[in-house]
Amino acid sequence: MVSCFEFLVHRQACLTTVFNLGQCHRKRRQWVLAARCFEAALSLDPDSGATHGALAFTHHLSGRLDYAVSNFRGVWVCAEV
Repeated sequence: MVSCFEFLVHRQACLTTVFNLGQCHRKRRQWVLAARCFEAALSLDPDSGATHGALAFTHHLSGRLDYAVSNFRGVWVCAEV
C-alpha cells in the first residue's frame, strides 16, 4: 500500500517532469506538444500559476492569443489565492 506521503512525492515528481518536458517542447517550438504537457501538468495541479503562465506564453508564441489571454487570467486567479 502506498502512503499518502509517497503518493504526494510521486505526484510532485510527475508534475515537475511534465512541466519541464513542456518547457523543452516550447524551446524547440513544438507548440502543440508543449501545450499538451502544460495541460497535463495543470490536471495534476490546477492552482499552479507557473504552469498557467507557461501555457499562456506557449499560446502567445504560437499565435493563439485568445487562449493566451485566457491562461494569463489563470495566473492572476492563482496569484489571488
